[in-house]
Amino acid sequence: VLQLAQQRRSMSSELQQALSRGQLQVLYQPIFELDSRRCVGAEALVRWRRPDGSLTSPELFIPLAENTGQIREITDFVLRRVLEQLGPLLRSRPTLYISVNLAACDVMVPRVGEVAARLLALHRVAPRQIAFEVTERGLIDVVVARENLEALRAEGHQVLIDDFGTGYCSLAYLQTLPVDCLKIDKAFIDALGHDAASSGVAPHIIRMAHDLHLRVIAEGIEREDQALLLLGEGVKYGQGWLFAKALTARQFAELVTRDKLPRGRQA
Repeated sequence: VLQLAQQRRSMSSELQQALSRGQLQVLYQPIFELDSRRCVGAEALVRWRRPDGSLTSPELFIPLAENTGQIREITDFVLRRVLEQLGPLLRSRPTLYISVNLAACDVMVPRVGEVAARLLALHRVAPRQIAFEVTERGLIDVVVARENLEALRAEGHQVLIDDFGTGYCSLAYLQTLPVDCLKIDKAFIDALGHDAASSGVAPHIIRMAHDLHLRVIAEGIEREDQALLLLGEGVKYGQGWLFAKALTARQFAELVTRDKLPRGRQA
């Protein structure tokens, strides 16, 4: 236990240095319209590249940052970097948007909306072009979360529920939350077309989302048959390696200006 505690303190210190030295990187996972294969936006992903060139998995440092409170600095860094890197592109394409992930502590206080408002004004980007993704597990106090998410939507931001189906957000809660879109977890996409017990989960989520007049984004699409199955179920948007892996800001801008991805081809 002592060794584990020491390792956590050491990584926390290294993460703080990475933040101050600019070692964190933002990549962009494009989101596509399944029918036209047109890129409509992207999810901003944070990566930690060490000085030796190695990458530290977000699965390691994000939970640590949530426990230490450093996640607030990371959220601010991502928002700042997104607008620094893609501000001109967003201004030139008003329908394009970037989604930013929020941790539970971000959802529980109104701070993020204030930070976003200052940065959007500075870069002259519309609030609708920055969306916020929250996980079901991040909705610790649904009443408080609802108030803060409603405030974000009132400012013009979209709100997405990420990894839907893997948490504990009941239908009753979902009906009361100010949400624009559900993102279906990759695990359910992988099960499509198989005899696995979970193969029917994605179609169920899709029908439920449509009943609630919510958009659906399918995550982790890797094969053309998955894209076609989802399109047949009425899903309009998706992201995954079939279309493109996570891209740098320059690569993402090039993809957007290309305007359309050839069917069945990866970027």
